[in-house]
Amino acid sequence: MEKHLKAVSFVLTVMLVFSMLTTTSLAAVGVAYDQQPPQAISLDSQISNQFTLKSSYSNTVLTANEYELALEQIRINAEAAITPELKAKVAKIRGELNDKNISTEIVTPFATYDSISLEALLNMNDGLTVIDIFKIGVTHANAARDEAVDLYEDTTTEMRRDAFRHMTWNFRSLKDVGVHKTRVASINHEWAYVILPEINRYEQERFDYYFDQYYNLIMLGLISIMDIRAMAKADADAYAITYRDELIENCKNSLALFNSTFTSNSYIMDFWNNKVGRDYGKSHPSSSTDDVFTMAWNADKLIKNETSSAVSSSIRSSLHTTNWWYIW
Repeated sequence: MEKHLKAVSFVLTVMLVFSMLTTTSLAAVGVAYDQQPPQAISLDSQISNQFTLKSSYSNTVLTANEYELALEQIRINAEAAITPELKAKVAKIRGELNDKNISTEIVTPFATYDSISLEALLNMNDGLTVIDIFKIGVTHANAARDEAVDLYEDTTTEMRRDAFRHMTWNFRSLKDVGVHKTRVASINHEWAYVILPEINRYEQERFDYYFDQYYNLIMLGLISIMDIRAMAKADADAYAITYRDELIENCKNSLALFNSTFTSNSYIMDFWNNKVGRDYGKSHPSSSTDDVFTMAWNADKLIKNETSSAVSSSIRSSLHTTNWWYIW
């Protein structure tokens, strides 16, 4: 179900964007980093690591209490990192999304964050254009999905269809738009799901705050509920950037926090297989999608299912040492 929801949401994301137009084997632990271009993201999105988690927890996952304490400090740091410059930047992005008929309609009487617009916001904040997102998310994602459905099925022990879809999506995209843009889109696709509940919570909190602050004006008809929703959305847009970045910085410092954040093995499988696709896009650019997938599958370079035996603690530790799961 989680995989299905992720796939459906990504399709919805790229459909909305369309409307704007009119390696090593798993046994190895010394995995290579993606080559990163000069950093292009604005300084507004750069936040200092104000809180360093303990790196010597007794286990490789935090207890529920430890995790909540860590997240509370991350929330504090993220809110403190919001600057006027960042708010202006994301306001410009939100304005563009709205001008291009990207739906941000709230479906409840209160403010809730739209998961579709969240992914678009992250990508545009990180430098992707509408054309980039269309190529990666429509052209190549649809081609990878359709071919995966035609060729393979998923079982508990062999998730060939899912592995093929993620690997060849990145394989196709890299050859068209390059490593960096492919990384941005595929990594943000996963992070949007990770941070969505927190962004929803924060937007609701801000909605409640503004409702209380301007209650008398609302009753007099001088400020509308839609105005309050827009104010909460603007705050949440900026917070989405700083919270993601703060959580990433702290996950880098703690395998336990990383594991507690990515409790579902599906994230680990997707991050890993996305990177394998990028590797083959560089090493075998002239090969067919089925050929590179078969090579990678037979060479045990892909994670083949979401079980604990496939997504082992050593695989999680190896992934944590790489930049396959974060952009900058």
